[in-house]
Amino acid sequence: MSSDPAITPYLFDLYRIVESRSWKSTADAAIGRDPKWVEYYEGLLGARQPMHLSIHVLLLDGVPIAGLINGSFQKGLYALHIAYDQGLSRLAPGAAVLLMGMRQAIDGRFAFFDLLWGFGYYKTRWLAEMTETRSVQIYRKGGIFFWRRMLGDLKRRMLWTWNRAGVRALQSGEQGCHRAPGDAGRGLPAGDDCQARKARRRAGCAGTPRSGNSFRRRRWPR
Repeated sequence: MSSDPAITPYLFDLYRIVESRSWKSTADAAIGRDPKWVEYYEGLLGARQPMHLSIHVLLLDGVPIAGLINGSFQKGLYALHIAYDQGLSRLAPGAAVLLMGMRQAIDGRFAFFDLLWGFGYYKTRWLAEMTETRSVQIYRKGGIFFWRRMLGDLKRRMLWTWNRAGVRALQSGEQGCHRAPGDAGRGLPAGDDCQARKARRRAGCAGTPRSGNSFRRRRWPR
């Protein structure tokens, strides 16, 4: 680990090697996905930046297998990025390098070690204190992104309404499962036929015939 501006550029290159072998490289979440992001973080390594970056690199037989980029600002230490070799995930290199970050926070007497928006796995496993946050998105009215968001909101509202209607229909069917007309004549115990119909609905087999033997299947909420 080092926070020396003369050394961190070399550690940053090692981190990017690890990142290229991590799940981030296939999920479009890597720093190296865009030259602008690489340039941005290289700029943060400068000695005059208000946030001082430090980089941890974990080696196995001289080969980098995990990396962590931390930023210290005032009384806090912030985990900005973490990556590990996906092929060695059974060794838990991500947890090991994050422990190195915890040690840095303790040795540096920081007031807190903030895992920011990511690291969900470690937050739950290590019983971290959750900080509630909100996301605000601003769009220019009438632009393509504005209408895309409006259509997305409309789609979500329609799906919510459809799901609510399905739940009500299912609940009304359950309330009527006491004794269906004709049960006694067929020798069925009270409600058995209705329970069978309910089971078919839950299995997603309720539908209306179309042409031939095909059916328009409708999935009911569970």
